[in-house]
Amino acid sequence: MYIFTSLLLSTVLATATAQPVTSTPGTITNAPQAVPTATFTLTAQITTYTEAAGGHGPGDVGITIDPELAKRLDDSLTDHPGDCLDGERFAAHHPDERLAGLDGTICGVESTIANVALVAGVIPVMGEQPPPRIVRDGAEQALAATKSFAGRHATTLNVSPDGADRLAEFLFPLVWLKVVEGRRVQAVNLVEASLVDSS
Repeated sequence: MYIFTSLLLSTVLATATAQPVTSTPGTITNAPQAVPTATFTLTAQITTYTEAAGGHGPGDVGITIDPELAKRLDDSLTDHPGDCLDGERFAAHHPDERLAGLDGTICGVESTIANVALVAGVIPVMGEQPPPRIVRDGAEQALAATKSFAGRHATTLNVSPDGADRLAEFLFPLVWLKVVEGRRVQAVNLVEASLVDSS
């Protein structure tokens, strides 16, 4: 369970892009293969609502994504094993009960990067708008862990380090909503104002 993410990433990305992997878990060598093109067409949109209407309040943030991408992400998060080394490390260093769910969010983001990000073409449809930042005790540290994971695999994902950071930032609130809030990932995902860094 502790090394599932590294092994899963090696297996999934090797299968998806026909890349050879070394026998050391977590080490991926990049072959000169083309990155799959996006299978989704709707670029993500981030909307901060200024007034109450249609089930949202002022300051709430809507993350609109392609409906097929939403289904793919939701399915992946429903099936992911839930434990990973980075999540375990985070939980060990942040045992406070208020942080419940952040270790699972870390593992969910890593699992999504391994299972969906490259294969499904998430990167081309992320959009340029910054996603909402979750403000809960430890959320910044949890996001940093996912950014580190994505950064370690930036070459395999065929993105720059900044692109890897953006991928983790894009996925984090969606995974948070699924893992912590227990909500399905949908075409429009609402992050309440109380969860969002508005600075």
